[in-house]
Amino acid sequence: MLAVLIIGLGMAAEPTPKDHDAVYMVLVDRFANADASNDDDADSSDPRAFHGGDLAGIRQHLDHIQGLGFRTLWLSPITRMRTKPIGEHGAFHGYWVADGSTLEPRFGTPADLDGLTADLAARDMRLVLDVVTNHVAPDSALTRDHPDWFHQEGDITDWSDPDERVTHDVHGLPDLAQENPAVRAHLIAEGQRWIEQATPAGFRLDAVRHVPEDFVRAYIDAMQQRAGPDFVLMGEVFDGNPVAVADAARATGLTHTFDFPLHYALIEAICGDGDLRKPASVLSADRDYPADHTHLTFVDNHDTARIRTACGDDEDRVVDILRLLLALRGTPVITYGTEAELTGKDETAARRDMVFGPDNRTHNAIGQGLALRATHPALRNGRTHILAATEEHLSLLRWLADGAVLIEIGKPTEGESTVAESLYAENHRVWVGSVSTSALPGLIGPAQAAVTAPPVSLTLAPDATLGDQPIWVVGSRQSLGGWSPAHAVGPIAPGETLTVQLDAASMIVVKPIRRHPDGAVEWLSQTDRYIWIPADASGPLRVSVSRSETEK
Repeated sequence: MLAVLIIGLGMAAEPTPKDHDAVYMVLVDRFANADASNDDDADSSDPRAFHGGDLAGIRQHLDHIQGLGFRTLWLSPITRMRTKPIGEHGAFHGYWVADGSTLEPRFGTPADLDGLTADLAARDMRLVLDVVTNHVAPDSALTRDHPDWFHQEGDITDWSDPDERVTHDVHGLPDLAQENPAVRAHLIAEGQRWIEQATPAGFRLDAVRHVPEDFVRAYIDAMQQRAGPDFVLMGEVFDGNPVAVADAARATGLTHTFDFPLHYALIEAICGDGDLRKPASVLSADRDYPADHTHLTFVDNHDTARIRTACGDDEDRVVDILRLLLALRGTPVITYGTEAELTGKDETAARRDMVFGPDNRTHNAIGQGLALRATHPALRNGRTHILAATEEHLSLLRWLADGAVLIEIGKPTEGESTVAESLYAENHRVWVGSVSTSALPGLIGPAQAAVTAPPVSLTLAPDATLGDQPIWVVGSRQSLGGWSPAHAVGPIAPGETLTVQLDAASMIVVKPIRRHPDGAVEWLSQTDRYIWIPADASGPLRVSVSRSETEK
């Protein structure tokens, strides 16, 4: 069961320019075909081929997008692209760029783009364009005219090697050498040209992990100089480790990053039978991000399994995870077709055509969740405070000084249903209720205190199951190495302890490792050790670090 309680919230507040509260992502070729004249060789029966979607089709369905509650539209790349498949993979998605400065004719004309931007402006909606700066399409003009603009190191073979990730090809896509001043100037000029042509509110930057950090920072500076300081840069840092994503945000200056760590944690916890302490640990790591950073939260996208498939075709779980997503911190991103209950596990199946039809429970869950976010400021801008976390129950507070949101995952705390009035007519899986403002002081007071509370001393004590050699401990926060064995805390000799400083009201995950003289790292437990640090911790906490029960 998932229960979400709305407590003492004020009236709606006008979003700030950076507050793109909810984003709807459209894969242009798969959304809607309104202009047959630009279809060329489109074949909707072939999953690798173009299906004819275009800008005119998007314009026809803006009522649908806005009606769900979205103010921001994110389009997959609309630049001229390679159109021929590569092996089993079609080119329709647009990420194989042939010419990053011109519009793909299959999607329409500049007049069609002008019409779309005008339509969005009339609706007080915003546009985000997808930008690819890491690579171009194989056999593109740039590879022939400027071969010196590319690294020619072959494909990435060691995805954990930070140098190789940046200088080698991603699955055969020619890798641009952004350290070359000519390449840098070319990419920046392309981006600024799109700002002039389409007046977007921001860009989504593809494949950020494969682009040098200093280039991303220079690119962001150049775009904001041209478009203004509120121009949004949404970075795809495809990594499940929140510390790695936080490090990338800090190093690049990205205003927004896609929250892959929370995505994986929610799928495991809600669609599977996972441990609810895992999403708690991801939320606890928010404190490692830059202060003005925004998380882009999602349950599926064009690169992952559709949420209906990930949840095993269980509609109740789909509704649960969407209601939770729309109640959590960050800016939620919904991919086209989620509301239509599209299915699919791999890229080909998950990128099927949009279906417009009667509303269903999933559609209604998105619309109702976005309506609550639009009405209640704490759902958009509130802080997150973890009240309690166990394997089967997680209680969170989203709060502002004058209002709060209580999110209960698992069995709700006894007595809640007697003080709240349900806001959802259908609530057998998810209960959302408004609660008297008299409950606010007792909830917000401890949350406010936790923000300014001094760090808690956590003493790590290895037990006898770990043997008679020193160990190190690595875990889910920067102060615990961020899951990098090279930055683990230690060594801790048998019989000794080590103390680290961590935040109150947070969930920490650790594992013991051993470093061997030859440089090898031995993970001494395959089981996560979860450590809950209470909000009212008043003194040093001591926890035992051991192997799992099955490994003793």
